[in-house]
Amino acid sequence: MGFTTYTFLFVFFPLSVILYYLFNLLSSKGPLAEIFRKFRVCDIVLIIISLVFYAFAGIGDMFKLCLYIAIVYGVGWGIQFKRDFKNRGYNAMYSYDDDDDDDTDEDGEPKKKKRDWILLGIMTFGVAAAGAVFVYFKCAGFLSKLLTFDFTAKPESLIAPIGISFITLSTVSYIVDIYRGKAESMNPIDCALYICFFPKVVAGPIVLWRDFKPQCGVRALSVDTLFEGIDKIMIGFAKKILIADTFAVCIANADASKIDSLTAWGINLLFMFRIYFDFSAYSDIALGLSRIFGFEFEKNFDFPYLATSIGDFWRRWHISLHEWFKEYIYIPMGGNRNGQLKSLLGVLVVFVVSGIWHGAGWTFLVWALINCGFRVLEKLMENSGFYNAIPSFFKWLITMVIVYLCWIIFRFADFSQMVEWFKLMFGITSNESVPFGFLHYFDWQIIAFAAIALFGSTVLGFEGVKSHFESRRESSAGFVFFRQMLGLILFALALMFMASSDYIPFMYMK
Repeated sequence: MGFTTYTFLFVFFPLSVILYYLFNLLSSKGPLAEIFRKFRVCDIVLIIISLVFYAFAGIGDMFKLCLYIAIVYGVGWGIQFKRDFKNRGYNAMYSYDDDDDDDTDEDGEPKKKKRDWILLGIMTFGVAAAGAVFVYFKCAGFLSKLLTFDFTAKPESLIAPIGISFITLSTVSYIVDIYRGKAESMNPIDCALYICFFPKVVAGPIVLWRDFKPQCGVRALSVDTLFEGIDKIMIGFAKKILIADTFAVCIANADASKIDSLTAWGINLLFMFRIYFDFSAYSDIALGLSRIFGFEFEKNFDFPYLATSIGDFWRRWHISLHEWFKEYIYIPMGGNRNGQLKSLLGVLVVFVVSGIWHGAGWTFLVWALINCGFRVLEKLMENSGFYNAIPSFFKWLITMVIVYLCWIIFRFADFSQMVEWFKLMFGITSNESVPFGFLHYFDWQIIAFAAIALFGSTVLGFEGVKSHFESRRESSAGFVFFRQMLGLILFALALMFMASSDYIPFMYMK
């Protein structure tokens, strides 16, 4: 059930909010308030709501998710129990005795003790098991072709449970954060809510367990949080329906065998806008829904098309994924602490894993490796006088050209189709018959929406513009009212567009 379906908008969403707020009211007032708070009825209700949401993808998948959550909780409980039983503190890969008043040596460094191999073993088992589930559902077919072995699993058994890519990352965060001692877990309600919370279960954003745990059972609801959430949902809904889906239709109608080179270049520009507005729209809706239920998570996009380097781009694009890779792969491999060679190796591993996570196929690996190559080049040059002397505008322009071309690779799951598209773009091949030219696809409506997309993905991210809007929002009630009315108008327009068009799922839900 997508966020932009009638079922979600007019049935599931309002009923869920009414039900949750009703139980929240009963938890704050009345004769049952103390009991409801003690047994965390509100969180249980939210878990049930999330499981019902997930069940729309299939009852069987919902039961698989419940079993998955139980196993993840068991692993986390085992780690927590072992830590508590030994009454030890934990830091990185080493344990330190709490009973020792002096935890430092004569040089002021932490005293290293022996690794707790049982803790390490439980954590490794949990992470490996989560990775194995991901590989089975997402990579088995690709690996069987690559390694030329006969994979005889039934086709239906390889249909990945919806959101498995994001569920896997949440699982790793849950297990590793408990292992590192950054967050505890002795309550199955916390684990279930974290894994299956419906705004983020399908396509993120990826919230680290240590950031999610403090909000379990202690959230405050208010009129402000409700309207903040609704505002984000309306903006996200408009971005998806009005811009992303409009471009999606145009892209789908552009058959590579029936267009010219100029149209191919234009279509890829639309794809560049579409993937940003589609995914950022999902994140906006997910963050808005989370806010309505009392959660507050960090933004997932920060105007990535203003980036002046590939590294800057990935710090702005899908921020929660970037933070996950940094926290659980790059830093554990040494980060920037162990010399340039190991740092570059960490970058390579991060990009390769990112490519596999996005999709099991050669195009995703090539896309990841090209991004990696440019990121490595930047790290080698970033302290040089030549690199620092390049004007920011030219750095931005070069970065956008790289991003633009890389999105072509990302767009195609089939390598041969990608190659043919590049040939068409650069005039190496051409179609003998071109029924419709550039202006057929790029009519006034598409050009107008492309201009809006360009403005919304760049100009609104300028620091001066953001500062101006932020100051007006804090000082002018009229500006706040205008913004809310604009959101309502855009939401109404999006509903009208949705009524006259086919449903197009979010790209990261495919």
